[in-house]
Amino acid sequence: MTLIAQISDIHAEPGSASLKALRKALDFLDTVRPDAIIVSGDLSNKPHNKGYALVRGAFEGVKCPLLMVPGNADSRDKMRNALGDIGDWPDEGPLNVAGVVGGVHLVGLDVTVPGETYGEVTPAVLDFLGAALGREPATPTLVFMHQHPFAIAAELDANMCRNVDPLRDLLDRTETPIVALVCGHAHRAITTHFGRTPAMMCPSLKTANPALVDGHPEPPVTDAPGFMLHVIDDKRLVSHTVSLA
Repeated sequence: MTLIAQISDIHAEPGSASLKALRKALDFLDTVRPDAIIVSGDLSNKPHNKGYALVRGAFEGVKCPLLMVPGNADSRDKMRNALGDIGDWPDEGPLNVAGVVGGVHLVGLDVTVPGETYGEVTPAVLDFLGAALGREPATPTLVFMHQHPFAIAAELDANMCRNVDPLRDLLDRTETPIVALVCGHAHRAITTHFGRTPAMMCPSLKTANPALVDGHPEPPVTDAPGFMLHVIDDKRLVSHTVSLA
């Protein structure tokens, strides 16, 4: 059994409540001892140099592998400069990442488009994913990214990932066991599917967004910050949402 923790949408800035939520989440995980932590984007708001320094300080005590991809709030270059020794990304280009932890292949895709809130599945993203799957054809694989590639029936779909059909086709046809595709971006816990692949959105450590279901009124949001724990046993996935209320 392998336990993967997912943290998303920290949006760090000096004095932010989300940094307190991050410390609370990491204290929880220090007891739980996951095999790895994945961070699915939006680590810092501007000014990035201050935000990344705060995130780096929070992550210093983490005892397990830490894999990260950027989100639309991030600066790819500043994130690489501040956290590159942790992130283990290439020296230039997208901050894609992949590694095997506890018998599970973790593949992080950088789908950010500089200056835009939406994401995009580019040929480079597909090439990276295809090569990663080819290296571990029989290993259970968890794919993570920031912007959601699946519609959530909300106005935030205007900022979802674009050009997603080739990604769905690749995941549908691969013989590699894909246990799930997980993301962040909309600050809510959501479950669905993406083609044949189970798909999930991690809640945020920042303020949650309303459900924003098109055409339906709703009361103010009361959701607490949270994160997810993904349990992979052979090729079976069970995911838990942890509230930091």
